[in-house]
Amino acid sequence: MACVMAALGCRELNPNFNASADTDESCDDRNQSFSHSNCDGACVDTELNIEHCGGCAQPCFDHEVCKAGVCLVDCPGDRRSCDGSCVDTQTSLQHCGACGIACSLGEYCVNGACDSECPAPSLVCEPVCVDTDSSVDHCGMCNTACNDDRSCVMGTCDLVCDPPQTACADACVDTNTNSMHCGGCDQPCDGFCMEGACVQECAASLVSCGQSCVDLQTDPLHCGGCNQLCKAKELCDAGQCECEPDLDSCGEACVDLRTDKVNCGSCGHACAAAQSCKEGECACKGGKTVCDDGCFDTDKDASHCGDCDTACAMGESCERGGCE
Repeated sequence: MACVMAALGCRELNPNFNASADTDESCDDRNQSFSHSNCDGACVDTELNIEHCGGCAQPCFDHEVCKAGVCLVDCPGDRRSCDGSCVDTQTSLQHCGACGIACSLGEYCVNGACDSECPAPSLVCEPVCVDTDSSVDHCGMCNTACNDDRSCVMGTCDLVCDPPQTACADACVDTNTNSMHCGGCDQPCDGFCMEGACVQECAASLVSCGQSCVDLQTDPLHCGGCNQLCKAKELCDAGQCECEPDLDSCGEACVDLRTDKVNCGSCGHACAAAQSCKEGECACKGGKTVCDDGCFDTDKDASHCGDCDTACAMGESCERGGCE
């Protein structure tokens, strides 16, 4: 991929960038803020590289991205998967408006289109032109990033809550039942809060837990009894905590047996380090074969030619699974 910037900028924009091939840096010499490893002679970022995700020779499947060393199917928010990384196509110099559309040297990507100027009120936060009122990476000012649970609104990182909860101060609360925020933030209730209104007693089908009227049959915070919390990825059904639909209980956790590398297809069935779990089966990308916890193309790989145990002699190559 052509790089329109200096080597450092190119590395930041392209996680699959091979620094050892384009600069004099080695993995040992580079800035330690980048999680790089030497894989087959190339210095790669195993936090983001789709061919070495989480470690060398651990590729992701097509349409997956590598984030924090884990293969993920899609990207958060409005970001898109381009070349195996999640990018903002509204500001990315390498993927402006769509994957693979690169801006020329000296241009900025503004709202998904290449432009020679960064128009106000946007600011240049090298190397991109961003709206600091809405950018989660540059919220309010350059290089001020919001946490994962917050969005940037008018230059301020605001808490993002899942319905029916509402952000009140620094907490997500249900204003239908919360006695301190009954019907809205900072609206305390002297009695019980039920459906966003203060009442003196709970309806017959509900139970008072603290100053809230709750349904012990469905409330994940009071499932079967007051303050009996369900765990992450659990729902409260008939007063019992159960895994969300399409998830299964393995030990103390709810997991997706179709994609979980530690519990692939069944609880406790772990895939090899180089494999991914796809539709409940451990597999390598592109039909490769697992050999010594690595994925290899036994049709072409001279060290695993035809099968895992056959290595070609020095000077020979592997063609269609045979040494020649």
